Amino acid sequence: MSEFQYAPKVWAAFLNPRFCRRDEPHHFQAQASEPLTATWVRLAVALEDSRVQWRYNARACPATIAALEGFCADACDKPISELRFDARAWLSDLNVPTERLTRFLLIEDALQSIQALVRSSAGVRRD
Repeated sequence: MSEFQYAPKVWAAFLNPRFCRRDEPHHFQAQASEPLTATWVRLAVALEDSRVQWRYNARACPATIAALEGFCADACDKPISELRFDARAWLSDLNVPTERLTRFLLIEDALQSIQALVRSSAGVRRD
């Protein structure tokens, strides 16, 4: 069996990240991890001038970084409650083997955690 090769678009996103930020201000943040591979994904969302801006930080393989880049690009300015991350669709789009599914599911977990945080804070008054 030959060694897996990442697609050129995976390398392009991995080598030129636009949404990877460590210390930018954010309103909501969530992290998901997979200890067996020491992979972790942190999603953060900031509400800036009525715009929704997504950022991430991660210790992950190039394909997971590419999926994070794609998600953040697609998700900006969309209602948080309506967002979905279809891990299997991203695997297919990036031509990544299904053995990497658990890493992509971390993105889904982090997104769902942020959505829960947003829902739970909806009734909280901020003065």
